[in-house]
Amino acid sequence: MKDENIYIIGDVHGHYNELICLINKLPNKFDSKICFVGDLIDRGPDSKKVVDLIKQRGYDCVMGNHEQMCIDFNGNPYNMSGGYGAQTLNLFGGNGGVATLSSYKDYELLRQDVDDFFSKLPLYIVYPETINKDGKKLIVSHSCINNYIDENLNLVMSEFLQEDELDVVENIIWNRDLLIKNPNHIKELKKYFNVFGHTITEKPIINNKFAAIETGVANKNGGKLTCLAYPSMRTYQN
Repeated sequence: MKDENIYIIGDVHGHYNELICLINKLPNKFDSKICFVGDLIDRGPDSKKVVDLIKQRGYDCVMGNHEQMCIDFNGNPYNMSGGYGAQTLNLFGGNGGVATLSSYKDYELLRQDVDDFFSKLPLYIVYPETINKDGKKLIVSHSCINNYIDENLNLVMSEFLQEDELDVVENIIWNRDLLIKNPNHIKELKKYFNVFGHTITEKPIINNKFAAIETGVANKNGGKLTCLAYPSMRTYQN
């Protein structure tokens, strides 16, 4: 029987061995239809190996805030404004970028991926043929997208934003809406079910609106890499 699931994998953060372990637990292993929620890089030891696997296998992936930081600083984790040899970390470097550059070994190889891969990642991916029991299509983003789009996939202002459309785009990648105590503030989309990562939770949070699947594989206190199969809603962990 054909597997109709899309397998969405949470923030990998350079943890290649854990990723391989997780994929090997899927029914079709590496031949599964896989989508990543972004944050492939930083913190863990093997960012380049993670990126190479996704490129080689042609897996889907959306833009994460760590890819965006890497783009913003052209793959350079150091702030060189202090002069030659100044090793002060910039925002990218302070969030794991040094480990990413170390995994590439060659700065120009990382710069090539900035231009040819990271900068071309979409803000979100919709799978129109993948419908759950409520008739909702899958939409994958890095952080929760529900408050920032309408039913026609137009970007909209959230009540939590006061600025312009650029902030809507940035907040789809950076928002921490999941941390606001009242879950009702995250609106329900009638046509779409959102799967995202970004904000670490001890266990996946799954309801009729969304699934949050970042369970902290890069957490120093221990965590797991999580995969959600959609529309079956089965979860897998390394």
